[in-house]
Amino acid sequence: MAKKLPSVRSLSQEHGVSISTVQQAYQLL
Repeated sequence: MAKKLPSVRSLSQEHGVSISTVQQAYQLL
């Protein structure tokens, strides 16, 4: 990916979602 994204773990904690949810979202990008 060209953009630097925050880690899955930090994003999941920040937004209160599960890590698997964040991983699915990243796949859509």
